[in-house]
Amino acid sequence: MLVGRDAEILALDRLVGGARIQQSGVLVVTGEPGIGKSTLLRNLADKAESVRILKADGVESESGLAFAGLHQLLLPLLDLLPALPGPQATALEVALALREGTAGDRFAVGAATLGLLSRCAEEEPLLLLVDDAHFFDHPSAEALVFASRRLMADPIAVVVATRPTTGTPVFDSDLPRLELEGLPPESVARLLADSANAPVAPDTVARVHRATAGNPLAVVELAEEVDAIDRLAPTTPLTVPDRLLGEFGRRVLALPARTRTALLIASIAEADAAVVGRALTELGTSIGDLTAAEEVGLVALSSGGITFRHPLVRSSAYGAASPAERRSAHLAVAHSQPQSDPDRRAWHLSETVIGVDEHVGGLLAEVGSRAAGRGAHSVAATAYERAAALSGSVRATAQRLLLAGEAAWLAGQLARAETLLEHASEVAPGSELGAAVDGVRGNLEMRAGSLDLAGTLLRRASLALAVTDPDAAAMLAADQINACFLLGATAEGLAAATRLEALLDSVTSTYVEVRGRMTIGMARVLAGEPGIELIRSAVEELEQGTWWSDDLRRPGWMVLGSLFLRESSTGRDLVDHVVQELRDRCALGTLPTLLFHVARDHATTDRWSSALAVYHEAVVLARESGQTTDLAMSLAGRAWLSAGWGRRTTAVATPTRPAHWPMDTALRWRVPGRCPRWETSPSGPGAPTRRSATSRRSSPCCRGSACLTSTCPRDQNGPKRWFGSVGRPRPGRSPPCIGPGRWRRGNRGRSRVRSAPWRCW
Repeated sequence: MLVGRDAEILALDRLVGGARIQQSGVLVVTGEPGIGKSTLLRNLADKAESVRILKADGVESESGLAFAGLHQLLLPLLDLLPALPGPQATALEVALALREGTAGDRFAVGAATLGLLSRCAEEEPLLLLVDDAHFFDHPSAEALVFASRRLMADPIAVVVATRPTTGTPVFDSDLPRLELEGLPPESVARLLADSANAPVAPDTVARVHRATAGNPLAVVELAEEVDAIDRLAPTTPLTVPDRLLGEFGRRVLALPARTRTALLIASIAEADAAVVGRALTELGTSIGDLTAAEEVGLVALSSGGITFRHPLVRSSAYGAASPAERRSAHLAVAHSQPQSDPDRRAWHLSETVIGVDEHVGGLLAEVGSRAAGRGAHSVAATAYERAAALSGSVRATAQRLLLAGEAAWLAGQLARAETLLEHASEVAPGSELGAAVDGVRGNLEMRAGSLDLAGTLLRRASLALAVTDPDAAAMLAADQINACFLLGATAEGLAAATRLEALLDSVTSTYVEVRGRMTIGMARVLAGEPGIELIRSAVEELEQGTWWSDDLRRPGWMVLGSLFLRESSTGRDLVDHVVQELRDRCALGTLPTLLFHVARDHATTDRWSSALAVYHEAVVLARESGQTTDLAMSLAGRAWLSAGWGRRTTAVATPTRPAHWPMDTALRWRVPGRCPRWETSPSGPGAPTRRSATSRRSSPCCRGSACLTSTCPRDQNGPKRWFGSVGRPRPGRSPPCIGPGRWRRGNRGRSRVRSAPWRCW
């Protein structure tokens, strides 16, 4: 997997392209272990055409065997030895142990190597790929450098990969060099997601990038530990497999014990010289003990503090310590933190605890609260989760797991949020707290699971809290109406609205009362009953204050009420304010659904360019956070908009993804499962009647908001017959339905189609 190496790939492709037109070229690819040298060479070999490839890999165990590397490289060409001048052939044969004799000088062996390569290239262009050249024996490396320097108009390309190890002929040579650096953060994000086969939170990406400096192999290894990384304290260094630490690890283990202790403290304290000094004093050592590490090139000491040569040095220092040594170091660093930084002190103390410690758990819960307040929801989730593990009571454990799940949701980490909430349900089943957990789980299912299950969980939670906490019960009833909206279940929505109306008599919060009023109005309108005035009055009241902004989980309804009115003035400032509020507070988990509604609103006006941009952002955020519901709706909305705009390529390339939504959300018989194609013809003013229909026989979810503009066959076996063909519409295919309620000539019987209600785009 090659990510973020476009420039390097282009340079190597040009080198091989030059060989095909009689232009020789040499490139030495250098970089630390795991940086991607071997991957680049493999990629080049896999796609190189019209060239003969010779390969050789340096082997550490053979680095002391003279000419072992050269023998490996030239073995396929030995049948050409008779074509070389006698002295050169003899020198090379003796060097490769093909005959007895006195070893020739280095010049003769190098000249023979060059001659053999040139003779081979007379028949077809030649590509030499030498990997791990730092392990090549010295004579072989010298011969390779000698020949590479003297390539003229030969159709030969030479690519040599080596570590930046001084004292080796290849690295010390003056051959053209391509230095591989670490991947940038955006490439690390892509590599992590591809390797983990799941979206990875931005905070986790940033942490992995800091720990690895973009080293691809280290990133891939850490991708297997993404869940564990999310749960690590921010103050704990990431550890990577020993095989990646290589030379750094060996140097650390060779240091005196006092120096290793000082290096461990520096790695934990993030090289803060003042904290390191106090912690080392507590452990009976000093910063002066770090000079031994400086002498071997692991750290640099200056008036500005302590600098690690590479982030992997920090991992090496931490990984080389025993668990007991780490706990002792964390305790010393915790005691050395200034009073102005209680968060770091709490994190370090949490690394010293074995078993339950309510005091430290309480400190971590405070850390979580402060982190959530500044928008660091991923950090808050970790703090609450660790606080739960240290809690001394079942209620405290469940409460903190609930808070951790909510924070993970807001951070866009839905899979993690699900796990935390399931654990909370197991800890406190059937209690009032358990009902609150069900409410959050229901909202999560709505965003990335089963809408049917979402409605069930929300209804159950609302009923459980109706007596003890009417405010929470009312909010959950409103959430249930949201699920009914997506399912197209008008009857269930009205029933929830009736229950919500009864609850409003007991609520104490203005926010709950206003939101409840708005939601009731929506449910009534969607069922064909009067409700616009309820929505309008609620929106006007929302515009008067910001007391609703503390509820980061439900901003979509604030916007949806304004958009529902379809008025040019009422609530428009509220829409902009809510979107900006969520951006400022980094509530990534709630942005996709909000952006979808905004994009849909723009798409129904003349702001199509803006709609396309907002749809795109919604798609990106929904995909990153794993919110399949919002991803499907946003992709479908973007496809509809592209079709209406006449952008056929974009329109037909999009629907393959929404087609898989039914499986992801555990729902059956959605419209895409019954439709052979999606309409992709322009549908703006003056265009033919849009063909939009759904089967009456489909379940309520088929008529929900996440239905593609579609043409549906009158077929009892719709899902079986059509699901395999929904991947991409075929141009020129005649649709069986040409308009709402009308069939093509030849279809017998009365049409069983009608326009889809509640279609969101």
